[in-house]
Amino acid sequence: MKVLTPIVAAMTLLVVTPSSQAQYSSNNLRRGHGDWGRCIGYLPQAISQGQLNAGERRIVHTWTTTCHSAFSASAVGVTIYVQKLTEAGWSNLTIGISSNIADVGPGTYRIVAVNDWPSRTNFRVRHRQGLG
Repeated sequence: MKVLTPIVAAMTLLVVTPSSQAQYSSNNLRRGHGDWGRCIGYLPQAISQGQLNAGERRIVHTWTTTCHSAFSASAVGVTIYVQKLTEAGWSNLTIGISSNIADVGPGTYRIVAVNDWPSRTNFRVRHRQGLG
């Protein structure tokens, strides 16, 4: 009976205690805005590389997500533009050699590499995003 009492007490707590809800739980959705919660994980870091002529630009990565996550990117040899697709077209979120965005929400995004140098350059862009 001494062993059974703690087990019954623990089961009673589990049954009567309301479940906690995550920050972006289904009860807190703004469904009209496509807010479907946190991403389930992160994809491994990806690397895009190549060569660009002076003044040339290239889309090196495009993705669509339905969740919230952090995003990071860094570049060598080029300037990167992280952009989000809006009703008016592509909008710049960050411009530079690195980008760290704490919360990338649902939407379509891309990374554009731009060679601002007066000659041809080799480039490398590393990026990591949420999975969802």
